[in-house]
Amino acid sequence: IDIELYDGMVGSLKALAIIFQMAFAIISLGFWNGRDFLAYIDLVVCIIAPFADWGWFRMYNKYGSLGDGELALFCLFTGYMTLRAWTKAVMPRHQSWKKQVNVDDATKLDSLKVIWTTRSASQAVKILPEVLKVWDGLVKAWGLAAAMQVCQFQIYITDNDADACEALKLELEDASLYHCGAVHFGRANIPRLIEDHTLELIAEQPTSHSLLAFCGSPELATQIHHDKISNDMVTAMIGYDKHQMEFVSESYGGSSKKKSSREGMPANRQEASAAAVVANDEWA
Repeated sequence: IDIELYDGMVGSLKALAIIFQMAFAIISLGFWNGRDFLAYIDLVVCIIAPFADWGWFRMYNKYGSLGDGELALFCLFTGYMTLRAWTKAVMPRHQSWKKQVNVDDATKLDSLKVIWTTRSASQAVKILPEVLKVWDGLVKAWGLAAAMQVCQFQIYITDNDADACEALKLELEDASLYHCGAVHFGRANIPRLIEDHTLELIAEQPTSHSLLAFCGSPELATQIHHDKISNDMVTAMIGYDKHQMEFVSESYGGSSKKKSSREGMPANRQEASAAAVVANDEWA
């Protein structure tokens, strides 16, 4: 089928093709996850594209058209770039922490730390029995020492109602988890918790890889991410850059912006030895 080309159309198509390919190269190589297998294909496509364009433009200028093979290659290159850009555009912003663990090829979960903070003692009364049931099952199966080594619970209750807190203490007075010091009445110091975890790994092993997974409001996720970055900077400055930590957030809803609120819940995964998941209820 003969298609009439107007003046300037060929030049515009060439310019648009080059701009699209340059934009794809900048985004794919500079912003997308470089550990993905498709990232290597992106790199190869970005390297080949300029030489392919040069050959196509030269052939068109010489013969006035492109052959079937050249058209197929051009459609393949452009289609791949378009499909990759589209899949990235519609991909959910937050990914499951389980997928992050799979990306790092960490299939063995050695230890789990769960930090839950709630501002309602009455809410804690409803949920803690399930937590205690899981904990008692672990203690029965492994023993107290082994259970504390591989799974650590830290529960922070920030309810200002003193009577409700006292009632909760009475409910927990026979719980082994309470006697282990896992239940706290007050706010969690997230920067300190992250720092203590890193210091523990530095003291025990030469390298580690931790996963800090958070579930809560977007504002709190941002604050915890900043705390994690500050910890990474200090760790690198003192020469322990082989102890790395990644952050994954599964935020929901929203919360009132309180500058004094610094609650969160980290949990960590060591590189061949530990993993983590977090959950939370309400935030003070």
